[in-house]
Formats: sequence, structure tokens, C-alpha cells
Amino acid sequence: MATTETGPRASRRRESSRRAILDAALALCREEGYAKLTVEGIAARAGVGKQTIYRWWPSKGAVLLEALDQEAAATVDHQDTGDVAADLRAIVATAVRFHADPEFGPHLAALIAETQQDPALAPALLDRFVRPRRAALLHVLRRAQASGQLPASLDPEAFMEIVFGALYHRLLLGSGPLDADYASFVADVVLGGATGAAGRPPSPPSPASAPPVAAVISFIDRINHADVDGMGRLMTEDHEPRVFDEASLVGRDANIDGWRGYAGAYPVYCIHPHRIAERDRRVAVQGHTTGSHLGLPEAEERRLTLIWVAEVVEGALRSWTLVEDSADNRRRLGLDDLA
Repeated sequence: MATTETGPRASRRRESSRRAILDAALALCREEGYAKLTVEGIAARAGVGKQTIYRWWPSKGAVLLEALDQEAAATVDHQDTGDVAADLRAIVATAVRFHADPEFGPHLAALIAETQQDPALAPALLDRFVRPRRAALLHVLRRAQASGQLPASLDPEAFMEIVFGALYHRLLLGSGPLDADYASFVADVVLGGATGAAGRPPSPPSPASAPPVAAVISFIDRINHADVDGMGRLMTEDHEPRVFDEASLVGRDANIDGWRGYAGAYPVYCIHPHRIAERDRRVAVQGHTTGSHLGLPEAEERRLTLIWVAEVVEGALRSWTLVEDSADNRRRLGLDDLA
């Protein structure tokens, strides 16, 4: 009489078959595209019978969903800094990098499209893939509400729908580049809208408690919102900016006045960080600007990258130095370590 194998060996065999099926689905999708993917093709590539696949998954979409879920599980967890602006930008930037990956993004887009034809796939996609990957942002938003950085009345779920909806729009329709600049834009616009009808930026963490990177991100956030008073709260009394070889203003009050004049003349000036590195309380930010006094076309200004260097003392900026984005400076400031 035939018997069904049980125990550790059977479990290992089932796991081996499951892994082969998921690998086959992902490989075939990358080779031929989702439209040509079939259960028969997956079975043949994996060396299993069709019935084995249907025993575990109801459709080819369900197989690919699990394969993509496992692929995405290898991404690095977000490190919570305590600054909602910094954390939001980091989370959105990570999501953009992953969704823009040609080995991943097109197949996720195909699954989203498939949900219009397969009613059972939509809730599976939400429960298995989308919601777990929004959990880090949900934690950041709730913590920011508890600390007063975001209003208690904010609906975190609606906030996340707007953030990720913007990413999925570009992923599905290809209406523009899905890149670091777009990630920063989405994070800044949605956060700005969430902080009140007047568009006020959230309050930064108190200087005494802010780690160096969080203090610098908050300072950039104040610049990008033309919040000169907020910038002043993040300066030391002897704050000194240095712009290449230009003479510098020394002292918080003098620099608040200087920034107030600049913000009045260039109200849409923004710094767009690309990479950030920290060494011994010194934080280096590589990025580009838009809306500055340079008067360049936006596309040209975006190509002009610079490095800002801040010395942070007890959560406040003692200096804010602009230097050339050169190979020597990137290496000296630790920015090459992030490449």
C-alpha cells in the first residue's frame, strides 16, 4: 500500500520544490515578461508538475507575488532617527530605488495591473506585500504625532496612500523618472501639506536631543520651507557659514538676518540631498539646489552638485560650509563610502 512521506525529509523536499517554483517564476518573468508567464512554463522550468503549483497557489500571479515578496524581504530595514522629515525621505528614497530597479519594478507593475483581472490577487497584494512595507512609515508617522511633529488629527493611512500612490503612478504610467529627485519631491510636498493649512514645517526635535544627522536634515528642511526662525533655533550662538572663499557672517543673529534676506529674494530655494555621511560630529551632504541665486535653468542647476559640511555641537550647527563636489572632498568627508 502506498504511503505519503512525512517528517523532516518531506518538509525539506516541499521547501526545495517551493523555492524552485518561485525562482522559476521570477526568472521566466525577467526573461519573457509577465504576459508570457504561464503555470505550465513555471512547472517545466522548476521540474515539478502543474498540480504541485496549484496545490499551493491559485494562479501565476499568486506565485509571482510570493517570489517578489521574498525578493523584497532582503532590503535593509529603516533606521529610525527621531526626525519625521529625515525618516520620511529615507523611506521614500528606499522605496523609489527598489521600484525603479528593472529587475523588480516592471514585474510589480504587472502584478498591480493583473489585480484588475484577478479579484483574488488584489487583497493578497495589499496584505502580503503593500501593507508590510508601509509598516516602517506608519511607525514614523505615529511617533511623530506623539512627539508633536505632526498634528494628532492626521490620518496616517491617507498620508501613506498619497506617498505611495505618487510612486505607483510613475511606476505604472512612466509619466516621469522614478529617481532620488522625485523621492525628495514627494516627501517634501506631502509632509508640507500635512503640517497645517499654512504649510508650516513640523517642529524639529529639540537641539539637545537631536543627533548630528537629524539636526542637519532638520536644518535643510527649514531652508527648504524658508523657515528662517526655525533655522535660527538650530544654530549655535557663534554659528558661521562659509561659502567657498567668500567672507562669512559670524553669529546667530547676523545669519538669521542674512537668511531672511535670501529667503525673501529666492523664496523657492531648496537643497536636494543625494547622500549624507557623518564623521566625528561633522556631517557632509552631497546634493543639488533649485531656485537659487545662480539663475540657471532648473535642469542645469540639478546637474550642478555641491557638498555642504556642518559641524554639529549638542544638536545645533556651529558651521555650515559649502565646498566643491570633488573626488578629494567626497573621499575626505566619507561620501565615497556610500557609493
